[in-house]
Amino acid sequence: MSPCLLPGRLAAAAVLPALILAPRAGLAANHPERRWHVQESRHFRVHCYPEVAGTAQRVLEAAEEAYPRLLRVFGAQPGPPIPIILDQDALFNGEAEPLKDRITLDPALATSSVVGTRRFVAHELAHVMTFRALQGEHVLTRLNHLGGLPTWLLEGVAQLAAEPWTPSLDRMLRLSCLENQLLTPGERAHFRQLGVHAGAAGYNEGFALCRALFGDPDQGRLATLFRHLRTGQRTFAQAVQLTCGAPLEVLEARWRTQLRAHYASQTRGLDAQPPGARRLAASAGGEVHLRPRLSPDGHRLAFLTSRRQDSFLYLRGRVQGLLTLAVAAADGSNVQLMPAGQGGVTLFDWSPDSQELAYTRLGRDADGNPTFDLHALALATGASTRLTTGAYVVGLAWRPGTSQLALVTQRDGVNQLVLLDRTSRALRHVRTLPAGWQWRDLAFSPDGRRLVAVAFQPGNGGQLICLDWEQGRQSALTPPPTHGGDSAPWWTPDGRRVVFTSDRDGMANLHELDVATGRQRRLTRTWRGAETPNVSGDGRRLLFTTYRARGAELLELPLVAPPAEAHTAPLQLARPLGLRPDWPEADRLAAGPPVAMALSGQRVLPTGPGGGRAGAPGPTAGSPAPGWAQARPYRSELTQDLLLPQFTADERGQQVGVAATFSDVLRQQELGLDVRWGVLSQRFAYSAAYVNRMARATWQGRVFDAPQLGLSPDVGVEGRTLIESLYLQRLRGASVGLQLPLGGGRSLVGQAQAAHLGTLTPPVSAPRNALREGALNTLSGVLSERQVRPTLDQDLNPSDGYRLALGWTWSGPALGSDFAFHQWLLQGERYFPIVPAWRHNLTWRWSMGLMDGAPPQPFLLGGPNSSSLIFPLRGHAVGALSGHRLASTGLEYTLPLATHLDRTLGPLYLDRLYLSTFVEMGTAWGGSTPPAPLASAGLELRLRATIGGRQLISPRLGVAHRLGGTGAPGVYLTF
Repeated sequence: MSPCLLPGRLAAAAVLPALILAPRAGLAANHPERRWHVQESRHFRVHCYPEVAGTAQRVLEAAEEAYPRLLRVFGAQPGPPIPIILDQDALFNGEAEPLKDRITLDPALATSSVVGTRRFVAHELAHVMTFRALQGEHVLTRLNHLGGLPTWLLEGVAQLAAEPWTPSLDRMLRLSCLENQLLTPGERAHFRQLGVHAGAAGYNEGFALCRALFGDPDQGRLATLFRHLRTGQRTFAQAVQLTCGAPLEVLEARWRTQLRAHYASQTRGLDAQPPGARRLAASAGGEVHLRPRLSPDGHRLAFLTSRRQDSFLYLRGRVQGLLTLAVAAADGSNVQLMPAGQGGVTLFDWSPDSQELAYTRLGRDADGNPTFDLHALALATGASTRLTTGAYVVGLAWRPGTSQLALVTQRDGVNQLVLLDRTSRALRHVRTLPAGWQWRDLAFSPDGRRLVAVAFQPGNGGQLICLDWEQGRQSALTPPPTHGGDSAPWWTPDGRRVVFTSDRDGMANLHELDVATGRQRRLTRTWRGAETPNVSGDGRRLLFTTYRARGAELLELPLVAPPAEAHTAPLQLARPLGLRPDWPEADRLAAGPPVAMALSGQRVLPTGPGGGRAGAPGPTAGSPAPGWAQARPYRSELTQDLLLPQFTADERGQQVGVAATFSDVLRQQELGLDVRWGVLSQRFAYSAAYVNRMARATWQGRVFDAPQLGLSPDVGVEGRTLIESLYLQRLRGASVGLQLPLGGGRSLVGQAQAAHLGTLTPPVSAPRNALREGALNTLSGVLSERQVRPTLDQDLNPSDGYRLALGWTWSGPALGSDFAFHQWLLQGERYFPIVPAWRHNLTWRWSMGLMDGAPPQPFLLGGPNSSSLIFPLRGHAVGALSGHRLASTGLEYTLPLATHLDRTLGPLYLDRLYLSTFVEMGTAWGGSTPPAPLASAGLELRLRATIGGRQLISPRLGVAHRLGGTGAPGVYLTF
């Protein structure tokens, strides 16, 4: 996924997908263990597996509920049933694609308080309605019309039509406006490529701007806009002017002016920063610091941070996690990043003795399914121990004075409250939470007798619930929210009061509640927001998170006990819907044997709303809904995606043909066809590729008869240039390949090919008999491993990690081949951060190759690009050296010159510019020719840009000098 992990990602392709299909580099692991079924309704087909069947039923109901309204809002035409795919591989994400109207949803995200099932489904369905509203006479008109629309509009109208405005969105927009950090039109049009903060702001501002342009979506302006666009006779700007009565530039300027006036009025009399606050962790360059937690002994401070990472989960204005655990001195100094779980931590809590940190982090089980297991980090040694296996932990609190941890685990939208013993690893079931309710943000009272949690229904704000651990009773501390809600509770050391965050009035601030009397007081009045409070063990320090337009900081305030007159009136409490005030006897902590639930597969069975019992007969909590009995097994059937005419040329002249792609709903199978007829050559050229992902390993088959470029063996000899050595070959045959993921970034790819290599147009000056022709039947394999720290610019400036690949190819008479050779090739890259704060990085790369026998072409060394058996050596001509042996290496130092150009040249958006200095050397030799090393050094400018807001390009302009040579440096340009 992109650096910014956000829901509602639109997978609208602006160009023809590749027709020669191969296993996708970013494709998630195949899952043969999933028994896919289909649940149907009038307008939808939900594809899921039994483990998420309950979620599927809720998704189906939400989709049918939203369908008629969104159809009317967008002025779209009804069509065939819309496929919805519930897939854990879409972690914290969702997407819609325009050709088959496929919607993919993460089933876990559908249960969050920030998004929720109805909002999640409606947002992605709004994208499908956009596609249908743009369609003319043929489905391909969707792609043509989508290509001219900015992404902020597509995401903005989906939110406008499907989601309410929330306080978190208002905070994002308020901070961006008051800090003069609103996106420029160029940034907003290309926000997907600009990183996590601009990515989150792009969704947010797209929503706000669309709301200003089109108002209430039920009033018809959106339908009018898409009616103008559907004709294909008007640009987006013209359609907006016709719909809204003014040019887009005027409307946007008016929107900015109104925002400034609105937020200046809204924040009048409020604090930018609470008086007397002291900064513990500043936000440098947009860093996010969250959830400050002082150790019980008061000596250390732990928190989550985005330091040294480009991506994290920024969801609807809220940072959800996937950060790094940091430990500092109590005053915030001497920050150390914990290597355990770096970049994937979501929750943590201190052990009572302050010696360990329990934390949850993103992982994958043996089948590639996402997990959030519990780990314990020993601070003295740095050793991390995994405490659960295959769990999805969404709530965590360490019980004071014990080795016990309370956990909330999730399965198919149903939560379980369990207790894990850190020492024995025994896991006891406490209770099954009522259907439709989720619990998060656990906090034990100082004596460990009471547990406060945030209870919510997906898509709604939360309320505080207090569980009496000894009496087995629960009560509501705050009422159900009408909007906004309460979160992140923390007890004061005397066990009398709870400090928490509430945004019920539209701004997240800290409040304090007296548990016994129900009286509360407001602790902060800041328009920047104050969240995730923590109170020191002596009760004198109040730590919390506050926000900037791009980033979040940790602050602290002195906390004093409230005078009696400062109390407000008691809250009017109400028991949450569906929550029982007491726990059934079977739910008591001492009842029943320890159970492992998802950890060992033992089932925890419900006894009614809020109740649960281990080992009793009946349906499993989170098991298939009643409608599952009517679901049918999924059948993988190929249907057409694209069918396009082709007009190209071969060695004789014009070619005409057709290209087509086919796939099934779950993309378990894909077929690509490309057939062309040469008008003058009177010859068919074709390629057909089939990919199957129905087992753990992906396999593909391909048949082909097509021209391809070749290089004569004497390229580079006696000054022979690359252009002079190029000629047209003809390769006919078939191949079968297999890709097996090995885990840990490793994979194995094998291929068998039976083909014939011929010559169509030989080089002008090379003799025909110098070119290799005949049957080329091969067996090959590649073992690769990739461990690269993900960053926004890892394609141009990788900062940490490595890549390794070992390839082998064999051809010989035993295979019926006219060629007999063995080929081995080892390639690698190692990345080193030199000055992490400035993004200065060093890359070391190397290649070693060996050929025995007579291959069709030797190794070729030289030039700026690598392609097939051509290995780069900048400053030298392609084929400057060739042979059956190869060795090359190089060092490259890369640094950013400009991290935010924000320049638009027609459809081209300029984002970042880098400078790279390099030195490299290598040699190729064979037979009686001894090695003759060549070397070069130079500079290279690298530009990161996008075309049309979607297609990323990375042109490189360089100058390289041949070391030891007398000629002038050479200039090159690559893409």
